[in-house]
Amino acid sequence: MNLMFFFDLLKEKQMIIKPTLGSEGSGVEIVKIAKEDDLFEWFTSLQTKLQKTKERWVGEELLVQSDEMRSFYPHAINTLRIYTLLGTDQVTRIMGAAVRWGNNGSHTDNIHNGGIAACVDVETGIVVSPGIDTNYKTYLCHPYSSKQIIGYKIEHWDKILAVVTEASRVLPQVRHVGWDVVIGKNSEIIILEGNSRPDPILVQLTNRKGIWNDYKRNIGK
Repeated sequence: MNLMFFFDLLKEKQMIIKPTLGSEGSGVEIVKIAKEDDLFEWFTSLQTKLQKTKERWVGEELLVQSDEMRSFYPHAINTLRIYTLLGTDQVTRIMGAAVRWGNNGSHTDNIHNGGIAACVDVETGIVVSPGIDTNYKTYLCHPYSSKQIIGYKIEHWDKILAVVTEASRVLPQVRHVGWDVVIGKNSEIIILEGNSRPDPILVQLTNRKGIWNDYKRNIGK
């Protein structure tokens, strides 16, 4: 880790750090530095920790999401998980989509870290299932904001599909990807990351429907 890199990230006095080998939202922290003088002390303590644990971490800019997505839950960046399958015919197929919101004070929206997920219809961008957590508790409204979940229309849906479709062709050797997408403050579509092991159970859990037959029909095309 480079100290000057953190100075750049902390222009807004905060950033996000996470372990490079982490999963399911574990270990994600929001770092807030009130004064630049405090940065050296924090950086030194982090280096000491990393030397002991031998872990590797990444520091990233803290994104600003759209007001619409933020209105559900403001303490995490709420994302969309969209599954693409690139066929041997070079056609990208959207195999499923879910929206994820944080909950219970968590800084992540991951369903394995306290979040809530709901199924999104890939044709319309409309949420078609209740929210659900890993305890199988369902929600008609988000418990933090009381905003209705079923029937919510994801903003800029066509633009989102165009972005992930283009991204799916950048590295054609990886044919199946789960894209984590953020709708930015100014309506920009931001790919947070692409997951080569994207856990399709998320769509099955939210929609209470298996999708193996959908993959079977399309995986050889």
